Amino acid sequence: MTMQLDLDAAVRESEDARLRIAVASLGSPAAFALLAGVHRSQPTRWLKHQGRPSAATQRLVDDVALVATKFVRVWPAEVFQDWLDGSNAFLAGASPKECLRAGRASDVLAALEGELAGVYA
Repeated sequence: MTMQLDLDAAVRESEDARLRIAVASLGSPAAFALLAGVHRSQPTRWLKHQGRPSAATQRLVDDVALVATKFVRVWPAEVFQDWLDGSNAFLAGASPKECLRAGRASDVLAALEGELAGVYA
């Protein structure tokens, strides 16, 4: 029983950390809300543990956090938002943000991996 409680706590801490990363990577709770299509106050409430994101929104949180984490391992965090909003040749001219909004996280990750590998699109 104790192991399950520890796992539950670890999962909750991990979800909280990914939410903080996702919100910070977009610059503000309101910016994340706009991407997620939720009321602008929702991310702030989630950060205060007043409710949890829906399953679909949690997937977006996870995707944004993963992309941001991989990005800042190589490039400065200050340029992440520009990269996220910019046209990307690996994504046929779409921006990574548009693709994340559309549920195409795997495409964004592949584009990022291509850029990291020095591949030209």
